[in-house]
Formats: sequence, C-alpha cells, structure tokens
Amino acid sequence: MGGERLSRKAGSILRTRSAEESEEARELRRILAIRFAEVEGWHQDTVETPSVHPHSPLGTADLMSEPFQASHAVSYLKLTAVDHLHALRTLMKEARAQHIFAPYSLLRASLESAAAGLWILLRPDPRSIAVRSLSLEWANLRDLGKAHTTIRAPEEDMAPRLEVFDAVLAKNKLGREGIKANPVGSLKIIQAVCEAYGFGTSPVLMWQMCSGATHGRNWVRGFLTMMEAQDDGVSKIISGRLTSDEKAIVLALSAASELVRRLFKVQGIRAGAVGHSGAAFQKDKASLRFPSGGLYLPNRLRH
Repeated sequence: MGGERLSRKAGSILRTRSAEESEEARELRRILAIRFAEVEGWHQDTVETPSVHPHSPLGTADLMSEPFQASHAVSYLKLTAVDHLHALRTLMKEARAQHIFAPYSLLRASLESAAAGLWILLRPDPRSIAVRSLSLEWANLRDLGKAHTTIRAPEEDMAPRLEVFDAVLAKNKLGREGIKANPVGSLKIIQAVCEAYGFGTSPVLMWQMCSGATHGRNWVRGFLTMMEAQDDGVSKIISGRLTSDEKAIVLALSAASELVRRLFKVQGIRAGAVGHSGAAFQKDKASLRFPSGGLYLPNRLRH
C-alpha cells in the first residue's frame, strides 16, 4: 500500500467497497481456500512431536537447556501458531462467520508465536538456540510469578522452579548470557526474524495492525474494516454496518502462513543430523607440531 492510500484510509471511518474491490472478492475467496487447506495440513502435522537427532543443533541445545528443552519450546510455539490459524479456518470456512475484529486477534497470536519459534532457531549454533529458548522460559517464569502474586500463593511455591532454572544456567555456564535481562518484545522479535529470513516488512505491519484490532485501537479501522453507512452531516451519528475487510484478512493470513511455513522447514533442519564434511579433522596450523616420524601432535602435549 502506498503512503497516500494509507493516509486516505486512516482519515475516515467510512470506507465502502469500491467496484474494483468487489470484483476481487472471488479471487480473495480462492486464496483463502488455498491457505486454509495448507493450515489443515499443518494441523495434522502437529499431532505428533517431531523427532530430534541427538547430535543435531536442537538435540545439543536440548541437553544444555534440560529440563526446559529448546525443541519442546519450539514445538509448543509452532503448535500455538497453527492452532490459532486453524481456529480462524474453522470460524470462516465451517461456521461461515466473519467477525469484525476476532480474525485479527487470531492472526496476531499466530504471527507472534511463529516468529518466536523462528527467533529461537535464528542461528544453527546450539548455544544460541539454548540461550534464546531459556530467555523465553525466563519470561514464562516471570509471568508465572506474577500470576502467583495475583492469587497470593506462597512465595515458596515458585522456589523449586527458580532453583531448577538457576541450576541449568550454572551447569552450562550461561550466567553471563543475559538470559535474565528484560524479555525481548514481540515487535523486536518479529523485526529480527523478518530481517534474518528476508520476509520484508509485511509481517511486522500485519502484526501491528492485528495488535491494534486486538486492543481496540481505532487507528486500524481504515485498514482492517469496512463501514458501509450514511452520514447526514448534521446529527454526528453514523448508522450502518461495520465489517472486516476480506483483503486485510488475506494479507495477514498470508504473512502468518509464511512464518509458519518457514518454521516447519527450519525446525526440521535444526533437528536433523549435521552432515559430516571432514572439517572436524582439520586443525589450525598454529596448533600443530611436526616432530620426526611425521606424527602430528597438539601443542598441549609438548614438554
């Protein structure tokens, strides 16, 4: 969308369908059908927990983060993303209901969860995967602590969980990795993922708009909704019908689907066995000694 078009949409609550947009309706329904079929496939694929090779980046990260396994965190986020998309599919395809704001709340949740999963897997380094996973787990523990405060639960109820978490950090010398720093927000996570994977700015913009709809922010009304009404210009009362915009739903769904699709792919790569290239036998020349007989001995064996 161009800046002029965005400004025009934001300027008024009245936004009826143009003739061109009405003609697009059939194509939009076709795209929705394709996306929903893909979502149904993902829904079936998340029934079983994906296998993780013990020597894969995710497998090694699991050892470093146990009992808060990184692979479990990724699978949980993937399931969350797919579940919200499947709820949208059920709502629109089976119940044939197109609510005004609810679709965007579901899409926002999917965008956030899929991006968080990709953020954990951003680098193939097992330590990076473990650190990112544990940083999100720390955010979970913080939120759990707040919930305990709400119900006035005894402080000692949280103590065992925190002790286990601290033990994981100590065991793997992760205390200086900033895991307990303030959690990274969803916006920064989505921005980092879009930059790293070349998604552009569309998922970021869709998340911002869907968040606005979720929280009742009226700045998104010109982008995500249609108001077919009459304004007499006198009473300051507009009566008519407010609906969601199918095109906006398709755009947000496409952005969320792109992230989920990539999450399935990257998770499979990070969970698979690392191919052996012979690099493990290559030593830096500075670390080798050449004694008589042609044997290669590391420097640390010298006397």
